Amino acid sequence: LERAKNLINQAGFSTSISERKRMVSEATKLLDHSLELAPDDAEIFDLQQAASTDLAHLTTAEGQLLEARKLLNANTDSERRQAKELLSALREYNQDPVYRQMVANLQRQFLDEAEIALRDRRLRDAESWITACKGEPFRIMGRSEEVWKLEQDYKNARRAPIIRYSLLGAGILLLLVIFFTLGYPRIIAAIAPTA
Repeated sequence: LERAKNLINQAGFSTSISERKRMVSEATKLLDHSLELAPDDAEIFDLQQAASTDLAHLTTAEGQLLEARKLLNANTDSERRQAKELLSALREYNQDPVYRQMVANLQRQFLDEAEIALRDRRLRDAESWITACKGEPFRIMGRSEEVWKLEQDYKNARRAPIIRYSLLGAGILLLLVIFFTLGYPRIIAAIAPTA
């Protein structure tokens, strides 16, 4: 019983899902054996139930991580978004090194897609990818300089047509001012001198 309690306690401090699962699984087996020896012991029963529940959650989380890895390897937009949803649902395991690596890889793919969209002037797509990089599960990565840079590039790309049209409008306005300042007859005379 003490060994099982120690394993459960150690599992609580482990960051790795697979390591936690291994410890909880071993504790569950020990508790199952203890229940065979003392079937009426409420403490053992409660510990065994809690360990079994934790083991089921860890097994599910491990399966979802494997599914997310498969989706990441498929490397299409819809699979990336599905992987993001799976990883977001697993954020309680965000200290797991495998989880963190998968989130980092997924964020890299999202950033690459945002860069491609910006390069191709697909601003809505770029905004969508950049916005996704700021949500779950990417928050565990902290505020990335790359996300900030892409956000600035996106804002600059959105401002570029405004600046271009503003300069064009200012140029036209300047021509009209010159036209009316110099006077219409002078301009005509300068363009087409009469004989």
